[in-house]
Amino acid sequence: MLTKTQITDLGKKEGFYLKKRLGQNFLIDKNAREKIIRLLGIEANDVILEIGAGLGALTEALAREGGFVYAIEIDKKLALNLKKILKSAKNLEIINEDFLKFDIRRLSFKGIKIVGAVPYYITTPIIQKIIEFKDRVDTAFITVQKEVAHRMNAVPGNKDYGAFSLFLQYHCDIEILLDINRGVFFPRPEVDSSLVKLKLLKEPPIKVRDENTLNKVIRSAFLQRRKMLSSALSHKEALGMKKAEIIDVLKGLGIDPKNRSEAISLVDYGKIAD
Repeated sequence: MLTKTQITDLGKKEGFYLKKRLGQNFLIDKNAREKIIRLLGIEANDVILEIGAGLGALTEALAREGGFVYAIEIDKKLALNLKKILKSAKNLEIINEDFLKFDIRRLSFKGIKIVGAVPYYITTPIIQKIIEFKDRVDTAFITVQKEVAHRMNAVPGNKDYGAFSLFLQYHCDIEILLDINRGVFFPRPEVDSSLVKLKLLKEPPIKVRDENTLNKVIRSAFLQRRKMLSSALSHKEALGMKKAEIIDVLKGLGIDPKNRSEAISLVDYGKIAD
């Protein structure tokens, strides 16, 4: 693991500059790294796909603990330096690609563990991609902005509860493992982070007749979250149903039409969709 000074000196020597647009904030605290590694519970036969390897703070430890590590790094100069830094690791392949364009099926394995500090501005597309490949991915351990982690795990009635919470909870078991102070990164980000465990579900927690309808109901409800549920769902761009029809549906399900979207559980959204 490189220190703040070593990262700065290496950048000057090798001619690379930290790119804020890529969310390049490197872990520089050994204690924080060891806490993270313990929580990952890496086993000797694990296949690990790391998102955003950077300069190898976690990569080094993952290669030490795991069976084989595929480390993805979008920045060409960082990827080249990482190959130099970890040239002795035999169970490591460094891939200079954009994770969002990387085909996970290139790895002929199932039960893959994904590990990575996710750039804040592309958290949602990265998570969507992980879920898309849940036939290959078993678990994802991702470091995200702390407030995003709380949105992931939010329950009905909580101010953080929304369409993003419901989407994730439909596809994953979610556990916040560790809050991480911004001071353990260089450059120091403006916010604290959390390490979140996403266990990809082979079967969703509820059964619905049509997932697209469920997604449409949830999106429609939260587009106008300040309105009563009956009004939000009867919006002309929502379900194409009149408000009186929506009210009848909700009452028939025992759901108060005056409730707002954040008061409705995933189970009840499933019933509405059906």
